[in-house]
Amino acid sequence: MKNSTLIKTRTFLAILMFAVFSSAVSGQIKTVNVPSVIITFQVDMTYRIANGAFNPFTDSLDLPGTMNGWAGTPRLTPVGSSKVYEYVYTLDSNTVVQYKYRINGNMATAEFPNGGPNRMYRVPNHPDTVKCFYNDYNPATVPMTFKCNMSYQLKMGRFDKVNDYLDFASEVNNWGADYDVLFDRGNDSIYEFNINVDTSYIVNQPKIQYKYRINGDWQNAESVPNRIARVQDTIGGFKNVIEVWYNDQDPAIPAAPFVYNVAIQGNLSVGQTITGSYTYEDVNSDPEGISIYRWFTADSTTQVIPDTIPGILAVNYVVAAADSGKYIAFQVMPVAASGIPAMGDPVRIWSGVKVVNTIGIDETGHNPVRFYPNPVSDFITLENLISVEKIEIFSLVGQNVFTLNNINTEKITINTSSLKAGLYFIKFYSSAAGTSAVKFIKN
Repeated sequence: MKNSTLIKTRTFLAILMFAVFSSAVSGQIKTVNVPSVIITFQVDMTYRIANGAFNPFTDSLDLPGTMNGWAGTPRLTPVGSSKVYEYVYTLDSNTVVQYKYRINGNMATAEFPNGGPNRMYRVPNHPDTVKCFYNDYNPATVPMTFKCNMSYQLKMGRFDKVNDYLDFASEVNNWGADYDVLFDRGNDSIYEFNINVDTSYIVNQPKIQYKYRINGDWQNAESVPNRIARVQDTIGGFKNVIEVWYNDQDPAIPAAPFVYNVAIQGNLSVGQTITGSYTYEDVNSDPEGISIYRWFTADSTTQVIPDTIPGILAVNYVVAAADSGKYIAFQVMPVAASGIPAMGDPVRIWSGVKVVNTIGIDETGHNPVRFYPNPVSDFITLENLISVEKIEIFSLVGQNVFTLNNINTEKITINTSSLKAGLYFIKFYSSAAGTSAVKFIKN
């Protein structure tokens, strides 16, 4: 259960999207069923009443914002006999609203005077209650500002300002259960949000663990270890502001290159040429130098020390008769042409099944997947998919641009007209044959 004195904006965004597949519209993403939802805005006036800034018998409270053209709402009403006031709104889900509370309909007495920031809230797709104290003032709490620089993620196409959102997952908000969303207030790709933390965090100095996530999805969370923050006393004007780069990917700090989308392509049969594929990336924009490749065999993918295939230092490998009945692994250690450090961590991928001894037959007993044309303009056709259950298409920077599940056919055609020109990877998932990938070029 969250600490009862933790005051913050609760928000959730769920984008309902479907990959609509047919020979005509395959691969196109559509947003459907955007409902209106009931949102209850609540503001606690306890401390405004205590210091004489609000008289519950003579003063009124309303809520101007972008949802009403800043004209304000009818009076907020108290919740029972409490000093909490509320107004119930019906708003379109998946939209962002800005607002402030004000006393007696006067913007001069509104929250955060002297040009202070507006409150911002992303409307979820379900009813919600947004709670705060007027002016965020609560002497039992300490304000904290968390900032995350998304410049690199935007540059690499891993984050979209319009369709994606960034949230904060921490032990202080049930690890993201409330989906605290950050906003780019300064239009500088630095996303931020404010949270008021109980003063006990100052006295006892417990660490606050947290991470950032894209679209509230743990699959798209930062890959770095849990971040640690500690709350400092704000006496003397100190401000608790914690700023990081998403995944610590700051181009100004030297970093080693890394690889992802590592896969083995080709027919896993004796006599056939297989190819190790991967995507190289360097935060500092250092180009790839001579990366180091290795091939291994083993009786199982959990073998502690696999057998190195001697003398094979290239990205291609011709499957030998001695490999029959064994698993094969491809490993790449990325090396940058310049920069320090120039060498990254090695990444190894194992074949999904063992090598078979029949030339021309792949590991599933079926003809290997065929695809054409390549390069592609508007449509790409895939054949021999009888053992494939799922297909995904990724851009060169690892962004998923298409997913198709529950494949129950040998041949499909995918509409690629909406894809930007460049190199893409098609990834095939099969319970019988594991995972494999091929590359194609979009004109």
